[in-house]
Amino acid sequence: MSFFDKLGKRVGEAAQVAAKKSSDLVEITKLNMSISTEEDKIEKTYAKIGKEIFAKFNSNDEVDPDVIEFCKEIKTYQDNILNLKAKLMDLKNIKLCIKCEAELDKDALFCPKCGAKQEKQPDEASQSQEKERKFCSKCGAEVAEGATFCQGCGSKL
Repeated sequence: MSFFDKLGKRVGEAAQVAAKKSSDLVEITKLNMSISTEEDKIEKTYAKIGKEIFAKFNSNDEVDPDVIEFCKEIKTYQDNILNLKAKLMDLKNIKLCIKCEAELDKDALFCPKCGAKQEKQPDEASQSQEKERKFCSKCGAEVAEGATFCQGCGSKL
């Protein structure tokens, strides 16, 4: 019987070791998940910091000179997105309501969502937009209305 007692004791010890390792593995997984959660929070906070700085840049508040180039880069990307959205709307033959920004047929005179009367016909509106566009004399980049400096090369307009 001592053989079976020793065998039973060893099996019990092995089960305890396995249980310990299993609980350690569960604890390790939980800790790794907690670390990942905290790292995600850090990334989101970094994004918040960036958004705050960019908001200051957009409102012409003083911004750290080290980040001005990044802000200009973001501004360029935003302008590109606006141009791409305008092209997409042209292809879809739609426009946005001047009041509620709902998508409308280009020929709609009133918004079916809010009832607002729409401005000029699309052809006239796009022609007047073409007249209002400004371009930098040094690099040729399109310049935002009211800008003092070029977004493309930074030169004074």
